[in-house]
Amino acid sequence: MPAEADALFASGDGEAAFAMTLPLLFECEQKAPLGEACFDLFLATSEFSLRAPNRLPEGEAVARRGLALAQKLSAEPTLAQAGMQNNLAQTLDQQQRFDEARALYRAAIGTYSAILGPSDPFTRLVTVNLERNLRQSFVTSRNPDLFAQMIDLQKSMADADPGKLYTLGIETTNSLLNAGVFREAEPIARQTLALAMEKFGTTSLETAEALMLLATLLGALERYDEAEKVLSRSITLFRANSPEDHRSIGSALQQLAIIVGEKNDLLRKEQLLLEALDEIERALVQKAQVIGTADEAMAAANSAEYIYAVILDGLGTIMQDRYRYGEAERYFRAAVDQAMRVLGENDYYVAFRLNNLGALYFTTQKYAEARDTYAGALEICQSNLGPDHPDCATIEMNLAVALSELEQTGEAERRLLRVAEIRRAAFGERSLLYAIASANLADAMSVNGKKDEAATLYRSIAALVDATFQADLPERIKILWYAANFARTGDFANGPYARTLYRKAIAGIVQRTAAGDFGADAQADFRNHRPLFVNHVKNSWALGETAVLAE
Repeated sequence: MPAEADALFASGDGEAAFAMTLPLLFECEQKAPLGEACFDLFLATSEFSLRAPNRLPEGEAVARRGLALAQKLSAEPTLAQAGMQNNLAQTLDQQQRFDEARALYRAAIGTYSAILGPSDPFTRLVTVNLERNLRQSFVTSRNPDLFAQMIDLQKSMADADPGKLYTLGIETTNSLLNAGVFREAEPIARQTLALAMEKFGTTSLETAEALMLLATLLGALERYDEAEKVLSRSITLFRANSPEDHRSIGSALQQLAIIVGEKNDLLRKEQLLLEALDEIERALVQKAQVIGTADEAMAAANSAEYIYAVILDGLGTIMQDRYRYGEAERYFRAAVDQAMRVLGENDYYVAFRLNNLGALYFTTQKYAEARDTYAGALEICQSNLGPDHPDCATIEMNLAVALSELEQTGEAERRLLRVAEIRRAAFGERSLLYAIASANLADAMSVNGKKDEAATLYRSIAALVDATFQADLPERIKILWYAANFARTGDFANGPYARTLYRKAIAGIVQRTAAGDFGADAQADFRNHRPLFVNHVKNSWALGETAVLAE
């Protein structure tokens, strides 16, 4: 085995290591008879392929030939076979062929456990891989049996090391949270919190971390009062245990600001974000003092740098919601600059900082600046995630609406049709995201003179959101509103139908605001970063109210 290949692999360049050893493997295979020297090369080459994502099919072929050789060398299960089964399973996992991988993991665990014992590091390593496989499989399929298997495996892993269950709980909750699997994540988050309190103490940092994660989950479930109480307790523990951990305190304050913002307390949200900004600035000062020391300190500092960008972005949103557009632009620009410094100019997260800056330009009717900013964000997003990713489609929808305002209506309609198709493929025809894209598309069709098609599409989308979503959901209200506006005027005017839609929209507004009008909080709530629904909300309210009351 060339030492250069090992060095390349150790540095993270699996592609180069794989390319170096693959020809040597072919040479070895041509020798007769095949022996253990070839197997060692098979094992190493298959390991290198795990860090060569562009060569996974070749890596799979290598692992399969290596496993066949190991089985030829011994009819009985061996450590060599188990090692190759583990490598092949990891290759299949990376291709999302989870069922095939799972069977191989179980076979490897059985062999390692029988020869080395269930507590051996090799046995435990493959068990961790199996747990990750079950988690990823569940997130993809939502199969409850896989979820039950994952929980059982986690408990068995924790028997030898109770602290392991806490770590697994944190990892699993984060995985499910990121995948949008909130209901199943809650009992795991609560179990993790209970374990932290029992094992580490009710006032420990571990308990503070578990509380913060539970609060994030409760916020995702829109249980904001619970989330606020849990997160406030977490912040208290962070400050009591580690007052110099400014990164963690700042991150928790930023999360609390998000939750308070969901309750439309914009003034308190701003205050919390400013507190978070102060904490993160202190963390960055700490970074300057520890450069060149431990990797962990550097990783924490880098994290603080990005959190700083997120907080600046959040302050920009607050200023925009409160119509302080000059301050909003300064914060958004600072967030973009900070994200670029930390992550590079072409990082995925930079695209979404740019998207928010574009939304500000759109709101302030700087449509050319909005178009150019959205276009830059879209290019970055697509270069990272591909042209048909739903996250990129959101930016493309915003770009299309800006193009409409600049009277580039043909391109706008083409892009909106693409966005609707991407969202339908990703989320289905009964999803809210597809409905929003289709409403934008109907508006573009109408502008381009396709009144008949626009009327048909508006009617179908209005029926969908009316039947599917709760009455006070802002997006439902907006879509019903614009469908009513379309039905009220023009060649396809339908007064009774428009009146019905207006009544439903107004009922949702009254339910949401607990009053019959739009206050500042309600307007902020309705903005939601979707340009189609930003402008003329008050005017539409007046027109709708007049149309209904005039009957």
